[in-house]
Amino acid sequence: ATVTEGEVTTVDIIDVSAGGCQLNGRLTKNGVPVSGAMLSSIAMGGSGMFDFRMATARTDENGLFTFKSLAPGEYALNVESSEWRGQLDLFVDDMPEDYVELRVPETLVTGRITSATSGMPLAGVRVRMVREDSPGGMAGMFGGGSWRTRANTDDQGIFSIEGASPGDYHLIVEPETFGDFDPETGEIEGKSDTSYRKTKSKSFFLDEDERYEVDEIQLEAAGAIVVTVTDQEGKKLERGFTMKAVPVGNTNDGETFDSWGWNGSGTLAGVPAGTYRFSLEARGFATQVRTISVTAGGITQLEMQLESGVELSVKVMGLDGRPNNSALVTLYNGQDEVVYQDNGNEEASVFRNFFGGGGDGTRGIGSFAPGRYRVVATDGNRNGDTWVTLEAGQAQIATVRL
Repeated sequence: ATVTEGEVTTVDIIDVSAGGCQLNGRLTKNGVPVSGAMLSSIAMGGSGMFDFRMATARTDENGLFTFKSLAPGEYALNVESSEWRGQLDLFVDDMPEDYVELRVPETLVTGRITSATSGMPLAGVRVRMVREDSPGGMAGMFGGGSWRTRANTDDQGIFSIEGASPGDYHLIVEPETFGDFDPETGEIEGKSDTSYRKTKSKSFFLDEDERYEVDEIQLEAAGAIVVTVTDQEGKKLERGFTMKAVPVGNTNDGETFDSWGWNGSGTLAGVPAGTYRFSLEARGFATQVRTISVTAGGITQLEMQLESGVELSVKVMGLDGRPNNSALVTLYNGQDEVVYQDNGNEEASVFRNFFGGGGDGTRGIGSFAPGRYRVVATDGNRNGDTWVTLEAGQAQIATVRL
């Protein structure tokens, strides 16, 4: 390269040792170029979490783009633009340079959502379309097959979703309960307490440019939990908080529900009838836990006053003396009531293994009221426990050996 004083010299490097291909192309929608689109290509089927190959490009006013160097193989191509937002499949051949024509799919998925009780159409219901044939490797974590598109039903309960790529899908249907946040008033406007149970549709295959009509989906009535939160002085809590409802006994096949609240109030909707352990967490305050009952079509009103909490961290050690980040942790208070419990799903386990806390395996589990607690750790058929006393103003670390 020749470098001239006072000028910027750009050098394009193509890794020919890896079979790098300079990929040029054009992106269109209904034959019209899509300009200003951000393109992110993520390699599919990587060998592990750290096998992460990603490149970016942007379309010009004619929809043209260039990836300087892509190794041969399959990619999930994520597209972000004002015209369309979604994912396309991309295959790169083993050659120094190539050209591809990409177009936004002309698919259309429609359907109708009604009440199972009255048969009436339901307006304002959120419908999410989830792709099932997700790619492997990091593409599955950063957009790839987990790409979702959504729409809300109109006054007739009708929804329409355009531009999804061919593939296997299912729908997640649930009422929209949050509304829009108004920064001037600090309130969430337009939220609804009308509660129906979240429903998953049957799986279906969407072919290229197909118009697909989903069978009518009926939503069962569910309950809602509405909570009012104050601080230790009895004033409205002016910060965000999280809520979780965990079924007790045989309620609802073990499905948990979570949401968030703001400015002293929150709603957790779509909860089937049954008994739940309801917990509320806000940074700097002790976690509040109550056992509550929810009825179909009813609203369970709660008032919670928070108190300052003590930060508790847990370190689980295995038989080999090394930290065990995959173990599940449960915390019991002095009355042997559960006040904290790890999520036991596979995704949470993977997250703990990679991001479990400090290098010595220490992970924070939250803030709790001063008192004596029992910490139990379980990993398969191995378990261990220890006791810890929390005192105001003194963060604690409890070590459990399996």
